[in-house]
Amino acid sequence: MKVLVTGATGFLGANVVENLTANGYAVNVLVRKTSNILGLEGLFPDIHIGELEDQGSLITAAKDCNAIVHCAANTKQWNTSREEHDRINLEGTKNILKAGRMAGAEKVVFVSTANTFPLMHRTQLTLNSDYIASKQAAEEYMLTQQELPTVVINPSFMIGARDVKPSSGQAILHYLNHNPVFTPAGGKSFIHVQDVATAIRKSLEMDVKGERFLMANDNRSYRSFFKLIGKLTGKKKKLVVIPKAISRIGGSLGSYYGELTGASPKLTRENATIINNNLFYDGETSYRKLDIKKRSLEEAIQEALYWFKTNGYCN
Repeated sequence: MKVLVTGATGFLGANVVENLTANGYAVNVLVRKTSNILGLEGLFPDIHIGELEDQGSLITAAKDCNAIVHCAANTKQWNTSREEHDRINLEGTKNILKAGRMAGAEKVVFVSTANTFPLMHRTQLTLNSDYIASKQAAEEYMLTQQELPTVVINPSFMIGARDVKPSSGQAILHYLNHNPVFTPAGGKSFIHVQDVATAIRKSLEMDVKGERFLMANDNRSYRSFFKLIGKLTGKKKKLVVIPKAISRIGGSLGSYYGELTGASPKLTRENATIINNNLFYDGETSYRKLDIKKRSLEEAIQEALYWFKTNGYCN
């Protein structure tokens, strides 16, 4: 089987390429001209240069592919807008569907976010961000369109190797580079990035369509996450939890500044809500339905550390 992977130079995309390649798939990748391809080192996919807004490049990249894994997205949490998110996350996804249909693809796997699912134990908390809203809109479109069979994968906070940007790996580097380490009061649902990549591959292999798979594993506070990094590295540091009230004040000031100036601050009311709460999810059903053996968060952190050290991100 030949599969096109979009967003292949990103953290998840590169791990998807690795997983597919290791399991005998032929892989095409769509990358931008300016993309850093370090994450694809040693994988040797068939590289196609293009953009989600360029239908011609999508059609060329999807030629002869049996399926498409759509990882590409605008994931920015600041210095962006809902319109910018929709341009990539919604309209770009529609373009991928058109290219897949023209190529004769049999399935599209769309990567969304766990944040479009309800939280465990917090049914009254609503997460608001342009990114989440655009992903929600794209999910709804994908699951109601009639062009191609679709599966949606909803990953939580992924950790692992090949994090070129880095994205979630910033948390690990933050711990290594600071003392004391300031940490938000909330928490996340952490998961090994290869568990998500395996879920994507399994959704291609199994007779599933029109379904959403929430991929989440290890629910813990940011403080607990940083303590685990300290244990694995032997670098114990002082952890200072930022009081929720301070984060809320900072978020309100950031939002007010943005409203006055038109700027997009790093901390807003929405961001403060996210980092102050436990974004915990239950992914047990997806692990069971897709028959995936869990990898531990410890393994994910160790692989991330090794990759960062090997590639000069840290000592």
